[in-house]
Amino acid sequence: MYFESYSRRESLKFIGFVENSNNAGNNQSSAESSDSLQSENTKEVLLKFLEEELNIDNARKRIEFQSVHRVGKPRNLCSDPRMTIARFLCYQDREEDMQKARPNLKDKDYAVFEDIPKELYDLRKKQKSKFKTAKKNGRTAFFSKKYPDRRILTVNLYHWTNPLRNYLSIYQ
Repeated sequence: MYFESYSRRESLKFIGFVENSNNAGNNQSSAESSDSLQSENTKEVLLKFLEEELNIDNARKRIEFQSVHRVGKPRNLCSDPRMTIARFLCYQDREEDMQKARPNLKDKDYAVFEDIPKELYDLRKKQKSKFKTAKKNGRTAFFSKKYPDRRILTVNLYHWTNPLRNYLSIYQ
C-alpha cells in the first residue's frame, strides 16, 4: 500500500470536466467511436480549467504533465463526465494546484482529489469521525505524507522557555 501510494504522489484526480460533445452519445460503430474519442485533447481541457477556475497564471507555460487521461469507458452526455487523472512532472506544481483548488472550487461543480489507492481511502474514511472530534477540540489533524494511513494531530501549546516550541505533533 505504501509503495502504490508513493507511486501516485505526483497525481491528482479532477472531477467535473465536460467531455467533448462530439465524442459521447453518438450512434457510431465502436471503431469510429474510439477514433473520435481520441480527438479530445484532455491536456488542453485541464490547462483551461487550471487557468480559468483555479486562477493559475501561465499554466500552459509553467506546468508540465507526464500524462493526462480520462478514466473508464466513455458514457453518453446525460451521465456525469468521466474523471480525469493528471500526473505532474513537478511535485510543487501538484501541491500548488491542490492548495488553490480548496478555496477556488467552493460551491462549484468541480472537485480535485489526491490519487490514493482504494485501501488507503477506506482506512482514511474510517478515521473521519476522529478528524471531526479533533477539529471540535481545537486541534489540527492531517494525514502524514510519509505514512499515508496515519494521521497527525497538532496541539497548540505555549512553551515558556522556548517560543519556537509552540506546537506538538502526535502520530496516530
